[in-house]
Order: sequence, then structure tokens, then C-alpha cells
Amino acid sequence: MGDSLWRYSVGVLLVAFKLDLCRALILESIYWNTTNTKFIPGQGVVLYPQIGDKLDIVCPRVEGGNTDGVEFYKVYMVPRDQLETCTITKADTPLLNCVKPDQDVKFTLKFQEFSPNLWGLEFFRGRDYYIISTSNGTMEGIDNQEGGVCRTRSMKMVMKVGQNPSDPSPKDNPTRVPYPPKRADNKDTYNPNEVLEKPGVAPRESNENDNGEKSSSVLGSEVAIFVGIASGSVIFIIIIIMLVLLLLKYRRRHRKHSPQHAATLSLSTLATPKRSSGWRQQQRLGAQRHHHPPQDC
Repeated sequence: MGDSLWRYSVGVLLVAFKLDLCRALILESIYWNTTNTKFIPGQGVVLYPQIGDKLDIVCPRVEGGNTDGVEFYKVYMVPRDQLETCTITKADTPLLNCVKPDQDVKFTLKFQEFSPNLWGLEFFRGRDYYIISTSNGTMEGIDNQEGGVCRTRSMKMVMKVGQNPSDPSPKDNPTRVPYPPKRADNKDTYNPNEVLEKPGVAPRESNENDNGEKSSSVLGSEVAIFVGIASGSVIFIIIIIMLVLLLLKYRRRHRKHSPQHAATLSLSTLATPKRSSGWRQQQRLGAQRHHHPPQDC
């Protein structure tokens, strides 16, 4: 019974691990150069990675030692306001330094909510993350803090973690202007952000839509939290069951060895008194013979 339950628990853990691996994807790499057509003018690249996915950002490489068209960049992860203005600060640390065109240089983004590395990146469902480069492609302009290819070539990335293109856009979505101005005739005007506009999504029309979108996003986050708590509880219960089974096995083995030891002790204690009593009787008989010697007839 214990062995079968143990095997069943291990099987459940393996199946859960395999399902998690199946859902994780390795996204198509993003080559950080001006010839990459994925950088759409006025928009950049918009991705929808899920938790567990991986993405490589690859520096341009020159084949055959040809130095013509060599590009040099520093790539940063920045907040939304720096994405919109194409600026970085001295405190920003580059994710990737594209300064070795003759070597394969890349940075791998793993979209995980908890990183085992102290300096690792962590991503959360429903949030947007941004990557830009303010370099101009030359070695002299690699340390530019404003403009660069972010502004001239729209070399920027928007990563909508845990989202889908068909999801309704919440009020605080960075692809929208938070509070669009109103005209004189009290009609809302929609002025999308050219840098971050997501194609195929219609503008907001009323406050009712905003409330519906907000409730749906809140509901989605609550469902994600519930699923996470349930998964953690199941794993905790399985660990407790395995520990109990190991404890029961240890006690059974200990009990099997204990009766043999007790029987050995009892036999030894019983045998010792018999030997001592016989020895005493022999001493008494010898003493009697000494005090009463045999008489001659």
C-alpha cells in the first residue's frame, strides 16, 4: 500500500512538471539591428509572452570579417515613461552590450514570476515591460542617453506578459492615452500613442466599457491567484504524505528488529540463574561430605 501510494505521488509530480514544460515556449529570437523588419515604424515590436516562455535578444553579427555595416548597441529595460521619450539615465544598467560583432552575443529573457538568482529578472502576469536602445548604431554613439535608434528606427519592444492580443485593454494599459481630451461637443477624442499603439484594437467608447474591462482584469488576476494557491496547497499535501509514508516505513523496520533483541535478552537472563543454583548445590554437597567422613564398618 505504501509503495503504490509513493509511486502514485511521484507520477502526479512528473505529470504536472511535464504539463508545465509543454505550456512553456521558446519564442522567436529578436535580432537587434536596423535590418530587422519586425521593428514596425512608430510602434516597434509588441510581444505577448506567457509565464515560462523564453526569448533571446541577439546582437548583430558580421560574417566573414566584413566590417561594413557593423552596428553597436546597448539595450536597456526601462519603465514606460522612458520608452515614450526614448531616454535612459545613468543609473540604468544595460541588459545587452552589442560591441563584439564577430561573436555570438545574446541575452535570454525567461519570463518567470520568481527568479532563483538574486539579480534575476522577475515578470508578473498582466503587466507590460519595455526594452529600448538609445544608441545610434555607431561606436561613438553607443552611450547616447536620448533618441538614437529608439526614435529614428522604432527599435523598441513592448512585452505584455500573460496577456493575449484579443484581451480587452484596461484603463492603465500603456498602449492607450489614460484620459483622452474631450471636444467642445462633449465627444471623446481618441489619440493613440504612435509608439505603443496595438493594431486591431478599437478605442474606448464609454465608461461602461472601462468598468467592464476593469472587472474582467480584476477577475483574471483573482483566478490566477486562486490557481497559484491551489497548486501550492496540492504540492504541500503531497510532500506531507510522502514524509508520513517514509516515517511509517522507518517504524516498521525498527519494530522488526526489536523482538529478536528482546528474545535474546530473555533467554540469557533465564539461563544465568540455573547455572548459579546448580553450582551452589554442588558446594553444599561437598561441605556435607567434609564434615561427615564415611565410617568404617
